[in-house]
Amino acid sequence: MLRFLGLVTGPELAAAHVATLAGTTVFEAEEALEELVEAGLLRRSFTSR
Repeated sequence: MLRFLGLVTGPELAAAHVATLAGTTVFEAEEALEELVEAGLLRRSFTSR
């Protein structure tokens, strides 16, 4: 999953975008992203849009 994040242009991404890039479901992408956050490889950011 981490290798697909290099394809994202910009500082923000959504699980749906990662799922599309990786060819997985949104649920699987969310789980993988959470594992990367827990491992310290990603940082969760909250924006008010």
